[in-house]
Amino acid sequence: MIPTAKPKDAADSKIFEIHIVSDNLKNGELLRLSLEKEFQVACKSHHELTPDFWREVEAVGTNLVLFDCSEFDDNRINNSIAGRRPDMDQIFLILFNASQDRDLKQIVINHKIRGIFYKTDSLDRFLKGIREILEGDLWLPRKIISECIDFSMMKGASGNKALRFLSFREKEIMQLISAGASNRKIAEELNISIHTVKTHLYNIYKKIGVPNRLKALIWATTHMHAFIWMAILFLSDVRL
Repeated sequence: MIPTAKPKDAADSKIFEIHIVSDNLKNGELLRLSLEKEFQVACKSHHELTPDFWREVEAVGTNLVLFDCSEFDDNRINNSIAGRRPDMDQIFLILFNASQDRDLKQIVINHKIRGIFYKTDSLDRFLKGIREILEGDLWLPRKIISECIDFSMMKGASGNKALRFLSFREKEIMQLISAGASNRKIAEELNISIHTVKTHLYNIYKKIGVPNRLKALIWATTHMHAFIWMAILFLSDVRL
C-alpha cells in the first residue's frame, strides 16, 4: 500500500487519496497504477460505495472520487453520491469513460462534479486534468458548461445586485473564469500568486452567494455578458 501524501502542486490539503468506483477490474487496476505512479498517493478501487464511505473519506482530507461512466448510469451515480453531504467541498467528484453524447448536465449541477473525461481522452490528458482539478480548477468540456448555463437560465436563474459589490480585481477574475481560465492562468494574466487567486475566489463566492466554481461561472455568464468577450480576447489556450 502506498502511503497517503501531499501531491505536487495539489490543493491546500495535507492528506490526499484517490478512489476509483468501477465494475471493470482490469481498467480500474490500470488506472489505479497510473494515478499512484503520477501522484505518489494511495489509490483505492471500489465496486460499490458503502454507507460509511463518505464519512470515512471526509476524515482523511482531500479526496478524488472517480466514477466510471461506462459502468454507472445516472441512477447508480445518484445513489452512490446520495450519502455525501453538500458541504463536503474537499471531496472532488469526477466522471471518466463518459460518452460524448451522454447528457450529464443534471448530474454536474446537482453533485458539483469537478471534472469529466471522455473515453477518447488520452492518459496524458487525463492526468493533466486531474492535476488541474487538484489546483482548484474545473475540467469540464465547454459543451457541458454551456448546457449547464442554458439549463440554469431556463430554470429562471435571475440576476441580483451582487455585481456592484465586487471589486475591480474580483471582476477581472470573474471575467477570466468566464473565459475558461484556470487558477494558474489567472495568476499569470494578473501577475498575482495562485494563493491570492484562491483568496479572491473565496471572497467572490461569498459576495455572489454561490458554493463553487461552476456556479460562479454560470452566474458570471448570466450577469456579466459585457465583460466576458473582453477576457476571451486575452486567452489563447482555454480548454475546448
